[in-house]
Amino acid sequence: MYKKEIICKHEGCGNICPPERVGNKGKIQAKQCRTCSILMSKYGIHNGTRKQMMQEQNCKCAICKKEIVFQGQTKKGDKGYNAAVLDHCHKTGKLRKLLCGACNLSIGQFEDSIESLQSAIDYLKKFQ
Repeated sequence: MYKKEIICKHEGCGNICPPERVGNKGKIQAKQCRTCSILMSKYGIHNGTRKQMMQEQNCKCAICKKEIVFQGQTKKGDKGYNAAVLDHCHKTGKLRKLLCGACNLSIGQFEDSIESLQSAIDYLKKFQ
């Protein structure tokens, strides 16, 4: 039986809802794609908002300025470090910007501590 493709309800998303979202009689069970569902539950935003953030950042990491792409668009062998990650404050949950995987992991290792990051900067400057 042919099932009509359902486009996600969120403005700017454009993803197609997975087939399991359409019931046996063609009744739509959900009008949002899997990506929007995950983003909404974790961060309260949808994929259209994430795409807009990417556009505003010119597809660049907010820290290192290297090119970033959405997960699933990474190239084989690149270890996913250029995959766009939604950075957020672990204390408040507030979203910040899109980062590459490497920068996101790095600030995470410093536990978002400005003092520790400044100490690392001072250390690197000392040994240039």
